[in-house]
Parts: sequence; C-alpha cells; structure tokens
Amino acid sequence: MTRLKMVLFAVLSLFLFMVPYRLEAESPSNAGFTGLYECPTAQMPGDGRGWFGHSWYEPYNSWYVDMGYLPWMEFNLRLTSFSNDPFSSGGYEMSKERGVDLKLLLLTGNGWTPFLAVGGTDLLEDGIQEAYYAVATWQWEKLALSAGYGTDRYNGFFGGLSWMPSDSLELKAEYCDLDRSEEEKELFRIASDGSDENWNYGIHARTDLGLDFGISRQRGEEWCFSVSYNFDFSRPLLGGRKKRCSRPPDEDVLLPDWERTDLKKLSSRLVDELGENLGVRDVEVLIGERKILLAYENIGYSSQAEAMARVIYHTSFLLPWDVKVMTLVVKVRGDPVARVDVPGSHVALLRMGEILVNDSRETEVTWFMDGLVEDGEKWFFCTGPGDTKVKGVSEFRAMISYEPRIDVVDDDSYMDRWSVDWIYRMRSSCGWEVFLDIRQPLINDIDIPWEPEINDYTRIYKGVASFVLPGNDSAFLMEAGWLDDQWFGVNAWARFYGKDGRWWTGARVSLFHERDPESFGSLADGPVEIGGGGRVETEPGSYRSDDWEWAWWLQAGYSDPVYNLDLMAEWGRFIDGDEGIKLTATRWWNDLGIGFWIAKTDELTRGRDYSNLGMYLNIPPGALWGSSLSYSQEREFSLLSKWNYYAARQPGAWKTPEQLWGQLQPERLRGDLYFSLAGICCEISGKELPVTGKVYSLYDYLSGNYRMCDY
Repeated sequence: MTRLKMVLFAVLSLFLFMVPYRLEAESPSNAGFTGLYECPTAQMPGDGRGWFGHSWYEPYNSWYVDMGYLPWMEFNLRLTSFSNDPFSSGGYEMSKERGVDLKLLLLTGNGWTPFLAVGGTDLLEDGIQEAYYAVATWQWEKLALSAGYGTDRYNGFFGGLSWMPSDSLELKAEYCDLDRSEEEKELFRIASDGSDENWNYGIHARTDLGLDFGISRQRGEEWCFSVSYNFDFSRPLLGGRKKRCSRPPDEDVLLPDWERTDLKKLSSRLVDELGENLGVRDVEVLIGERKILLAYENIGYSSQAEAMARVIYHTSFLLPWDVKVMTLVVKVRGDPVARVDVPGSHVALLRMGEILVNDSRETEVTWFMDGLVEDGEKWFFCTGPGDTKVKGVSEFRAMISYEPRIDVVDDDSYMDRWSVDWIYRMRSSCGWEVFLDIRQPLINDIDIPWEPEINDYTRIYKGVASFVLPGNDSAFLMEAGWLDDQWFGVNAWARFYGKDGRWWTGARVSLFHERDPESFGSLADGPVEIGGGGRVETEPGSYRSDDWEWAWWLQAGYSDPVYNLDLMAEWGRFIDGDEGIKLTATRWWNDLGIGFWIAKTDELTRGRDYSNLGMYLNIPPGALWGSSLSYSQEREFSLLSKWNYYAARQPGAWKTPEQLWGQLQPERLRGDLYFSLAGICCEISGKELPVTGKVYSLYDYLSGNYRMCDY
C-alpha cells in the first residue's frame, strides 16, 4: 500500500508540472504556520499578510495567529491544548502549551530553482514540540512540491505537495515520520506506541469572505478539521471600507489658471472647506506665486498619512490647474513638525486617478521646523485659522472596548471583557493636551491572578495631562496622571534627532506609584496581591507597590525606511530597581503597529538568560473595521507563561514620542502617503488596490535585489 501511494504521488507530480497557472495559495498547517499539515514548506504568507484560526487534530486543539512580519520572515503564535481527556487534565500544567514558531526565507526560487527556508517550532517555554528544520519548495504554476529535513520532533526527512485544481480549492498530501517527545506524550495524553502511518492528505477550501476551511485524514487514524480567517494589514482586517474621500460638488469645481483665480477668495474657501468637511483643525492657508501652503493639525484620523491624503484630494479640485507646488505642513499641538512639498503635476494626476506609489520619489519631505515657512520664501498672504482653531478643542466620546486574553491559566484559555469607555479629550495649540478615559466593565470573564486591575470595577483607565515642546531636530515631552490601569505618576522624555529623523538619542525618567486595583482612582496603600499558585514569581523586598519609586533609561533608536521598522535600545533602572537593557523592534503598516521586545536585567526568569520578552500591539479601530477614528488602543504583554512579574517592567504611558511623532518621520510619511493616494486613485478609477503582501528572500534583501522585485 505504501509503494502504491508513492507511485501515485510521483505520477501526479509529473502530470501537474504542466498546469499553466500561477500558484497563489499558501495555507496554514495544523499549528498555523505556512505548510502542509504537520510539516512546513518554504512558502511564506506574504508581507503583512497572514491568518488566525483554530484546528482540531487529535489529540490537539490549537488556536493560532500567523503573519508575515517581514517579506522574508514568518511569525506564528499558538496555544495548544489536548482534547482526549478534558476531565483529568489537572489544570494548566497538564493541559496547555504556548508556542512560538519562526521561519526565514533564505532564497527565492523560480521554476526548477527552489525556495529555501529554515526555521524552528516551539522556540519558547519548555520546547516540548521543539524542532529545527530546513525545507525547499519548488513551485510550478498551481503545484508546489516540498522536501525538507528536521531535527527532534520531525525525526529526519519530510515532504509533500499541494495542488490547486481551482482558485478556491487546494489539495495537500505529505509524508512525515513524526516523533513526539516524552514530555509531549505525557502532556497531551498520547499513546507511546504511536502510529504506523506517516501519510496525511486532505483539502483546503477558500471563500471570497476570507474564511477558509480544511479537512484531512492524518496517520490513517482520524479526521482533522480547521477553520481560519485571512487578513492583510494594509486593509481592514475584519472587512469594511473607509468612508470615501470627500470632494467639492462638481458645480463648484472650476479649475481656472492662476491668473484668473481670485486667490484671497480661494484661500478663505480652503480654510472653511477643510475645517468643515475633514477631521483637521487649526487650518492656515498661505498663497504665493503658483504655489500654495496648507497647514493643519490632524484630529480625526489615527493615520497621519490618511489625513494628509484626504486633505490633498479635497484641495486638488479647488486649485488652479497650473499650480506648481502644493505644500502641506502638519502641526502637533500647534507646532509644525513635518513639511511635504507635492509637485503640481501630482495634483493633476490625483484628479485623474493616476497617482502611483512610486511617484513618491518626486516629493520632498522634511522634519521638524521652527515655523510654517522656510527662510527666504515669499508668500502673498495668509488666511486662517479662524473658527478651525477651536474645532475639536473639547471632545466627548463613548466607545465599546473589547479586551481578549488567551492564556494558560485554566481549562478556559480564552477570556474577555467588554466595557464602555467614557472619553474626554482637550486639545490646545500651545503644546498641552488632556486625555481622560473612564472604563466601565459590562461583561467580564477574565480571572488572571497577576492582573487584579482587570476586574468588574469602574475605574480611571487613563487620565493624563501632557505637554510637548518641539525644537529644531529635538523635542521634549512630559505627561502626568493615571498612566494606565496599573500606574500613577509622571513620565518625561527628551529626544535629539538626526537630520532626516531616522536616528535619534534621548532619555526617559519616570516617577510612579502603583494604583489600588479595586478603587476608582486611588493609589495602593499596601502591597498589591498578584500571586496565584506560584505562577508569578516575585522577589520579596525588591519592590513595594505601596511606595513611590522612580526609574530612568538612556535610549537610542533607528527607523528603517524599507520596512517602517522602529528599532530602540534602552539601558537603565526598571520598576524593581534592577538595571538592565531592553531591545524593541516595532513594524508599522501605516497606523497599525506590531512589536517585539526582549529585556535582560539583574533579575532573570528562572531557567533563562533573560528577564522577559513579549509583544507590543497598536491597533486602531480603522485597522479592524475600516472606520476613520483618531483613537487607537495599545497593549503590551509577555510571551512567557512564567516570569518575575516586576522584572524588566516599565510604567505605562499614554503617548510616547514615537506614538506622537513617529508617523511623521519623513521616509515613513512619504511611503504611507503615496500608498494612501494610490488607493484613492484606485477607488476613483475602479482599479485594483495597490499590490501588497510582497515576498522576497533574506538574500534578496541583503544583496539589494529586492528593489528589482515586482510589488
């Protein structure tokens, strides 16, 4: 029977080599990473693309989130439990395991030249499903053939194929001599004798809604099922579309040349139009010789690029057709921070729906200014801000907040809390801003011993007064109040930027006190109980939650323009008084950010040579549902199941300098702006949105060949 399967496998492979279509379907394995069923392939989900889902493959149940963090790097986070003996699991230690999988694409293939990747599974925690592997994948149109070698759990050679007979159906088969570890057998109640069958095969069905389904027969023993949802960080993750960009009515669009335009009337109209129809305030318009400058502060969009794209689009229909330069100046709390000079030809192309992403090279973007205009510039007159200066000074909002927790606490791994956030925000044009968020829980089933602040009490979530003082290539920021649901205190930052804002150095100082987790806004008057059966390890006497403490860090950062990747290194004194270093890398897709950090201080986590590591998420509502809001939620959490709770910790913050100015870093703003403008043009002309999800290898990046790839 095994020989017959091998012959059929070879014949099917030779037949399918001639299928004249391009393969575009990568699908999740049982554990979530791109692959067949139990084994990986060298395929990648694509930059900023991925899926989250759930699979049942006896005796495992896995929840996972997989994404292309870089064009050549795949990251998979999963939580695995067993399903064959739910009544005798004995709690966390015998029921669940958190895993992180990582894969790097080394070489990009073409035809008979394979894609080549290396990676590892279960790289954190106890590594009971740990394995390291190298795999090659050949792609011919709708067929992919993979072969690899793995250590530990993969137990040598593995391989398989996938074939797409249609755009919505993928057939997969694999050979894998899986060898589970003794710890895995004990944890997941796996019989020691195992199975004689090493073949898995099945189908993966795709739908237009992004929801995929899989069914397979594995090891000749059981039927396995999976469901997953595909996402793309460059588009709303859960569907929906942003509101169409506004433009003046056709009868109001005249577009005469510069000489026949009443420039004073035009400038007054622009101030009124932008203030009334867009989420911007403090609008000023300067007009010179065939050039115009628009200055504004974004208050309605979590994305600075989206705000600027909408301003450019709306304005383009009101400007004379022969305008030479359109300049935009973005303010933050009344002070100019970034300037963008758009050629007049781009204004005309935008009206026709012909802007391309690569047109960004013709636009000049500069960073931090002393005033709206540069030395030596001549302008005829300035109009505004008028009533737009007080627009949005005071804002009240009620929002639904959803807080999920997927953790290894007990048999109920997935927990969540629904709340109403009562929000007040005061904006000024002189550096000050006040933000107050009172969170009122509605439905709460989160019960985590080391997060007592996630309870049923209505509390101040954040309440901060913040002041910023920008200078020429430097900035100073301070905030004080309820920094988050755990800390009260003061944060202060200093930043000194390089010429284009990519490099910076600075420092942070924090004075803080832990809050009472059960009160509306009071501080803790005794040690906060965070225990729970030994899950959280604390060093007695190293930190007292009922005392005022202070901490400091020297900081340095770099913004990589290729990937919109912020890198930051910090050295200093953390919450528990220990000194150490923290390294952070945050990838941005416009206003959606996902980061990873690792910290090492004097206090290490047992069994490791570092203190903690985790993830950082910045997800605005618009990234989920396609809405345009200025509010976004930030969350930072550990990737470990056990750690020393206060080690390597920092007090919370409402707006760090990177959150306040990061989107205005010149290269990042340039790329995000023209991606947004190209999207507007696609909407106007009915074309497909700009291509995303590019894949290239680490070799292509290091050699510079990635610049030649078709995006």
